[in-house]
Amino acid sequence: MRKLLAAALLLLIGPNLWAGEKDSSQVSPSKETLQAMEQWITRLDSTEAAMDYMAGTISLNDHMASLSIPKGYKFIGRDQARFILEELWENLPDERVLGMIVPENFQVNQLNGEWAFVVSYDNIGFVKDKDADDINYEQLLQQLKTDEAATNMERERLGYNTMNIMGWAAAPYYDREKKILHWAKEFRIQGNTLNTLNYEVKILGRKGLISLNAVGTMEQFPAIREQLPHIIGMVQFNEGHRYADFDSGVDVVGAWNLGSLVVGKVMTNDGILQWLLSSWKYIGLGMVILAGIGWRQLKSRKDSALNPKEILDMKA
Repeated sequence: MRKLLAAALLLLIGPNLWAGEKDSSQVSPSKETLQAMEQWITRLDSTEAAMDYMAGTISLNDHMASLSIPKGYKFIGRDQARFILEELWENLPDERVLGMIVPENFQVNQLNGEWAFVVSYDNIGFVKDKDADDINYEQLLQQLKTDEAATNMERERLGYNTMNIMGWAAAPYYDREKKILHWAKEFRIQGNTLNTLNYEVKILGRKGLISLNAVGTMEQFPAIREQLPHIIGMVQFNEGHRYADFDSGVDVVGAWNLGSLVVGKVMTNDGILQWLLSSWKYIGLGMVILAGIGWRQLKSRKDSALNPKEILDMKA
């Protein structure tokens, strides 16, 4: 798989790495490019070697909720999940991340076309669902397209490529009985022709919600949609923290409703605009490589041994 990763780096982001040449298809990558590429692959390998994958019953957020990870899946804890998402996959920082649910064969240093679900918690208060039947999803889509400029400004400030929403991959749907809202959006990353997918699930609780955000490409949409019932079934709020446990005498009703969860922002009663960080768009390793974003990291890695011949052999 290391050969596949190196080949992907050379063939997919190669033109971005030595773009100064008039005909990049007829030139070999420079020594600097090979060195940076090898260092980044080595970093992925060392991360995988240090991974502490988990399975079974896992407590979330001080025993507020539980995960039951069955055979065929594994869980990545908070710190390692944030490192993968932010340092390796170049997503915006998000302190609300609790971990990631991934397939059993997932490895950080492999391009095997697998998906991942990012698990996070938003302490936003009790979310009323009275607007479930009144939401105009096309209006929400237009609002999302308008609001994405703010997120892209932040991505550009941090040196990341921009992401633009293309439309619904699956229109929002609310399961009133289970108190679960989910939808899927299709995005295009700057400089890439292959669109990416964000499938978002919000599981409502007494004092906030658990978010499950699928990371993958549009080609993986059928597989992710097939996995969705299994993933949702792994997560549950513990007794005393469920939606049905809400106590109007002591609990706080949040400013959020279902429509604002989809948009990812709400205006509070005192006029303050709040953003739901767990609704930010996530991208995975494959999309980083395909978009050429990884070159920002490749250029900055100077701490690993160079092995250009191995990389050239891989390309062949």
